[in-house]
Amino acid sequence: MNRSPYEVLGVSKDATPDEIKKAYRKKARENHPDLNPDDPHAEERMNEVNEAYDRLMNPEKYAASDHRRAQAQQASDPFSAAGGASWTAQTYTWDDIFGGGFSYGAADPRSIHPEPSAEDTPEMRTAIDAINAARYPQAVAVLDGVRRRDRTARWYYLAALANYGAGNTMLAFEQIKRAVQMDPGNDDYRWALGAFEQPTRQYQQQAAQRGFNPSAASWAELCVGLTVCNVAANFCISATGAHGFALCL
Repeated sequence: MNRSPYEVLGVSKDATPDEIKKAYRKKARENHPDLNPDDPHAEERMNEVNEAYDRLMNPEKYAASDHRRAQAQQASDPFSAAGGASWTAQTYTWDDIFGGGFSYGAADPRSIHPEPSAEDTPEMRTAIDAINAARYPQAVAVLDGVRRRDRTARWYYLAALANYGAGNTMLAFEQIKRAVQMDPGNDDYRWALGAFEQPTRQYQQQAAQRGFNPSAASWAELCVGLTVCNVAANFCISATGAHGFALCL
């Protein structure tokens, strides 16, 4: 995303929060993929609108990551502008647009950066720091150390983000579903679930364009099957080497 958030939403730099939210709703109605099913670029525009809104309403959430990106960019190109760092997508519920109950997920769960709360245990805070720093195996190890009886909906939410980043996608999907089941009114968990379900929606849309429209259950089974095959293939390669991989087929 190369444009400023103000430009994306069409507001001035001195716009009030209410003006920003009003502009966001207008842009969301114009660009939401579900309202533009025949537009292949609608999702890209919607993500850009989401990013712009989140950055204007929650600037402190991105300060640290933007600073790291700017430093990395300057190190690789000392003549580049520090403000050219790319921005991360964030998502919003249908309530933000129309007041309904629909939830639309982010493009990638790794773009979700959880914030610590006053109720978090030291283990949870350590895991949050590790997730936001992309140290996913460390976050998984810390969260796995929490006793089962102490695993709340928030624990399952953080565990889902950590396991997804670590490559444990099947476990992560089950964990985020459990978080939503335990606390269905939590928008953060619903947004994350939408992000986990996004690849399935994309496959369905692409297949529908080609005249193939299987049920949602079929898609879920296909995704699970592909993940199992990938895990099995990686195990065979690690166990037998590239030359012995054919023996596993």
